[in-house]
Amino acid sequence: MEKELSVCLDAPADGVKLDTVSVSGCIRLVVKRGDQDGKLQPGDELLTINEAPAPNILLANRALKTKGTSLVIKRNPMAVVGKPATLTTVVKQQAKGRTNSAGAAHHGTAAASRPPAHHGAETTAAPPLSPSRLSPMARKTADLISKAKKELASNKLVRRRRSSFSTREKHMRLFISSSFVDMHLERDLLMKHVFPKVRNACLQMGAQFTEIDLRWGIDEQSQMPQVIATCLTEVTRCRPFILCILGHRYGWQPPMEALQEACGLAPDLQWTLDAHGCSITHMEAMAGILRLPESERRGLVYLRSEEYLKTLEKPLQQEYSTTDADARSKMAELRQTLLNTRGITVRTYNRPDDLPQMVMEDLLARCQGAFAHEALTDPYQQDNFSHNAFGASRAATYIPFPHLQELIGDIQQRSSNTPVHVLGESGTGKSSIMAAFLDQVLEQPNALTFFHFIGHSSHSAHHVNLLKRLLHQLKQWAPDTITEPVPSTAAQLAAALPSWLSTASTARNDKTIFICLDALNQLQNIDNAHELAWLPKVFPANVRVVLSSTPCRSADVVSKRGWDVKHMPHIGKYERITYALLFLNKRGKELSFDRLHQIVSAEHVTSLLHLRLILEELQVSASFDTLDTFIPRMLAPPTLPAFFGLVLQRLEDTYNDALKSTVAPAVARRGIVGSIMCYVACAQHGITETELMAVLGVARSQISTLMFAVEEFMQINTGYVLFAHEAFLKAVEGKYLSTDAHRTAVHAELAAFFAGTIGDNGCGDALPTDEESSVARVCAELPWHLLLSKQTAALCAFLTRIPIYRRMRASEFLKLELASFWREVGLDEASARYPAALAAYLRKTNLGAVEAADVTLALATGLHEWGEYGAAEQLYQSALDTITDGRTTPLLAGHNDNNTNTSSHHHHHHHDDDDDDEHSNDADVDRGLSQAQSHVLAEVLVGFARLRTHQSRGREAQALLRRAHPMFVRMFGADSREATQVLDDLAWNQIMAKQLRGERGAVSLLKQSLLAKLRAMPSTIAATMHLDTLDGGADLDDDAWTHVIDTLAANPKQTPRTVPPALNRLALAYSNLGHMRIAEQLFSCSLLLHRSLWGDQHPNVALVLGDLGSLYARQIPPEKLSLAAQGEVYLYDAADPERSDAQPLRMDVDTLFSKAKQCYEEAIAIRTQTLGREHPFTATSLKGLGDLLCRRARVQDALVLYRQCHEIRLDALGKDNKQTQLVAARLRELGEAV
Repeated sequence: MEKELSVCLDAPADGVKLDTVSVSGCIRLVVKRGDQDGKLQPGDELLTINEAPAPNILLANRALKTKGTSLVIKRNPMAVVGKPATLTTVVKQQAKGRTNSAGAAHHGTAAASRPPAHHGAETTAAPPLSPSRLSPMARKTADLISKAKKELASNKLVRRRRSSFSTREKHMRLFISSSFVDMHLERDLLMKHVFPKVRNACLQMGAQFTEIDLRWGIDEQSQMPQVIATCLTEVTRCRPFILCILGHRYGWQPPMEALQEACGLAPDLQWTLDAHGCSITHMEAMAGILRLPESERRGLVYLRSEEYLKTLEKPLQQEYSTTDADARSKMAELRQTLLNTRGITVRTYNRPDDLPQMVMEDLLARCQGAFAHEALTDPYQQDNFSHNAFGASRAATYIPFPHLQELIGDIQQRSSNTPVHVLGESGTGKSSIMAAFLDQVLEQPNALTFFHFIGHSSHSAHHVNLLKRLLHQLKQWAPDTITEPVPSTAAQLAAALPSWLSTASTARNDKTIFICLDALNQLQNIDNAHELAWLPKVFPANVRVVLSSTPCRSADVVSKRGWDVKHMPHIGKYERITYALLFLNKRGKELSFDRLHQIVSAEHVTSLLHLRLILEELQVSASFDTLDTFIPRMLAPPTLPAFFGLVLQRLEDTYNDALKSTVAPAVARRGIVGSIMCYVACAQHGITETELMAVLGVARSQISTLMFAVEEFMQINTGYVLFAHEAFLKAVEGKYLSTDAHRTAVHAELAAFFAGTIGDNGCGDALPTDEESSVARVCAELPWHLLLSKQTAALCAFLTRIPIYRRMRASEFLKLELASFWREVGLDEASARYPAALAAYLRKTNLGAVEAADVTLALATGLHEWGEYGAAEQLYQSALDTITDGRTTPLLAGHNDNNTNTSSHHHHHHHDDDDDDEHSNDADVDRGLSQAQSHVLAEVLVGFARLRTHQSRGREAQALLRRAHPMFVRMFGADSREATQVLDDLAWNQIMAKQLRGERGAVSLLKQSLLAKLRAMPSTIAATMHLDTLDGGADLDDDAWTHVIDTLAANPKQTPRTVPPALNRLALAYSNLGHMRIAEQLFSCSLLLHRSLWGDQHPNVALVLGDLGSLYARQIPPEKLSLAAQGEVYLYDAADPERSDAQPLRMDVDTLFSKAKQCYEEAIAIRTQTLGREHPFTATSLKGLGDLLCRRARVQDALVLYRQCHEIRLDALGKDNKQTQLVAARLRELGEAV
């Protein structure tokens, strides 16, 4: 019989090709080069051509088609040049005339002597590679593989002890048994649509799930007995979990000789001798189901109906069924036996598409039965169980390499309470290291452990949820001393953490408390969480904090805090080999040497994440006859993002067409996969599953299999959908969002969706009636998408909605976002729009005077903070007129300043006279108001006073504040926050007016205010400060006051937010008195508290930095400047006025200059980022740095800064403003025409 042999060479030498030839009798390979031929007969070596050895080749795979035989060979990269390989075994086996396919060999009608091809194992084996024939690189790989196998066999790299995580021992290994030629589709459907969901369900129950699919993975050099032993041993390891899919092919029936040899390899298989004549598939059913007692059976059997065969073409009908009568009879008997077997589930399906839902339901039921735990109703218990399960899954992947064990030991044995930060790129195994560390710490009897895997889910990625879990755990450890409930808001949680930590550590001082936070980089950046202001900077002596992250903003913050950093060790080839072997062994698979060498030697696969993803893609998508094309395809992408591009393509091929008819047109055009990825990538703060389903226009059930398929790359367990890997986000951006047009389109779609949730495209005044969180979501997302989709008019319309404005101003985070959006559009646009929007809103709502004044005040405050002084001034006056019905002294007459600035309780050094400007009828008006009217009026007066202060109109500010103070005292008491804040503002004006001493001087006012604020601190801390021994007359350098300052610095989270600004102003007062050392101590404490309470990038922090920079700068003796118009002059006094009690800083000039410059530069960076480059406060910092440079005679550098400052002030404050005039005068002094 003539047979056709198709041969291809993956990497042929130049000019060499292998032709397909038809022959009779024996197989011939014809190698052609030019006009020369060479023929290969059984036993011959590959002939040389042109007196040079032909390319050495290595048998890689045999793919058997319906017609003929296709033999795929490829060049052996490990071969030694000059030693041609032989095809003796190959040709001899082909010459015997075996013409059946591998599928037929395994599951069809076969003679007893047919070799096994079970689950894709090769029936033709290449001769073993001799070390002498390997290239040096391949020889090194072979040595490392041998070493890894020995260490794995000796358990040096496998910990057999039970994990301290309570869920580690729960594991479902499911063996998949079926024929192959006719069952590829069913296996693919299960692998892609069912098993990801089952894996997730098991994880939620604290268990692991592993499917054993041997379509590939049995060593191609294995002979028949080894194949039999491997398959049936895997079934035994998986018992009682086996999934049998039976069609109408019976399969390969091993000869007695092969069974006997298999029993020699695995003595437990003696029973197979009695099963001689049964197919290997039949034996798998016996091993996994029929040989077990009924009570132990858990098998799932699915029988494909004969109706399906009738829908196929004739050739496929023949290929999908058994033609031999005896085998057909045995197949029918096996099906009937399973139908009659108790203790298992047997179901029949008509089409492959019907199978996934059946298997899903049955497997989930099996999981529930195997791993069901007592229902957890307490949310903290549910969270703890979930994190425990996640930790178990990560600990299971840890391999105790010596250098990793050394890292863990170093962290575990630390005696210092300085936090440790494990830093490494994505995919280097940080979570596994953290889980392994915890696994060991949990065994210690003297340890108390809290762990939080931030990347576990989007719920766990919110710092508020982290803090709630941590505080709840601290309360559990110290129930007798921590009796109050866990706080609810972010600010309350952060404020409580330091004292609760201190209390718990004291109550459990016999223990070491470990707090482990994994993946800081995956924190949702809500309320600036990445700045870590919620995390204390110091911890009690018996507390050990371990963090991990990739390089990110949080990592930068950790570095600035001076915490210890441990870098993840390099992962070399040996580690990659070991990981690959463990991955394959766990799934009952092997790879040939050349394939494994190819994978682990890829230089660009440097992380375990990349390696694992490649192996998982092989498991999901490859079959034995495609491995040699699939592996190079997986290795071709040079980077991890590029590899993720292949994953995205595979997802598209699987899901896009199947779901095309169910989605909206825009989604269908882009594809369901691309749309999901784009929406997640473009959402500013992530997107919830509910939102995602709504914008896609599908039900969750329609894309559930897709969502489970992408769980490896995304966080979708609860709450928001986020990307789990930065590399995956880069892949999405490169594939779907590579142009501005693509991004704009996606943002426009999301804008339309979020606008639709509140109606009227965000332009109306009504708000939805559902819960607050939904409105907050719209406020957090809609402006972002309107901005990036270039819908400026719609953005302005949305932001000028008065209810939206107030919602955003109520959130510290959204307040900054609101200012940021207006800076993008133009703050002058905000000034123009808000007054008109307010007037329209008041006409519609018909509010009373109190409510109307309150709304007007809110708008005035915002515009004031954004530096729009002119518009803010008009609104303050309008609010004042509204609440008093016009019966108050006008404050606008005679003033036409166009001024701007931000912030309430702060800012800078400009001076005015301090004369009282009483308005005789105002007191009568104030006394005639109700409590509600008085409250709003007092707030308006204070806001207006701060504006006047920022406009350098101190006399008016003083008058307004003195009018407001008695109102707050009457309403709330002299020690109230409101009353003391007014004292702070009065003191600030006194500082600017140089009124420092005396009963009404700045120092006295600030001390009164500070004492009242300190008395409001928690009693446990206030008591330690002995506040009753202090009074307004005591000097701050007394030991009692020094102790107060030290106590505040040690308890930043317990300090009221009103204290740091008071300290800052007190420092300014003392610096003006020449008490520089006391002032520096106060500034330093204020800066620490500001950073702790507001984060490193807040405008309040910039304020303190500027004041501290000014303190250092004023101690630097100025250098003479050589000016053309004036000759050599000093622009500054040689020193501050000498005082008998002056306390200068003891630093050299270079140190002072360096410290001052660092403060000013950081202040400029913060203000530019948070307030904008054109803000008056930014101008103040620019001028401060310019003044510093002038002191060191760096005139040209200073001029650049002065020009920028003058331009900002001229535009924001007007040319007649004192601040503008001040910098203009300085420019003229330096020879500039202004």
